Amino acid sequence: MDARPPLSTLTVNQLMEQAAEYRRKAATASTAEVRDALNRLAIRLARLAAEREAAEAGGCGVCACVAGAAGRRVRRVGGEGEVAG
Repeated sequence: MDARPPLSTLTVNQLMEQAAEYRRKAATASTAEVRDALNRLAIRLARLAAEREAAEAGGCGVCACVAGAAGRRVRRVGGEGEVAG
């Protein structure tokens, strides 16, 4: 298993790529438990990317005060965030 670099060293795009990777893995998961866990990881990475993107753009990173350079937005899904767009 490859060691991943610390999340703090990853760019917004790298975080989004990892989130997409976890979503792809979730789509082929063998059990609902594994699928849900992979989706939770994807959501957390996407939220971190959105927060970092907003902070880099001068926003607070908590609300939608800055849409972000890539035009991504985060919508709430059952208490979790999911990147859309």
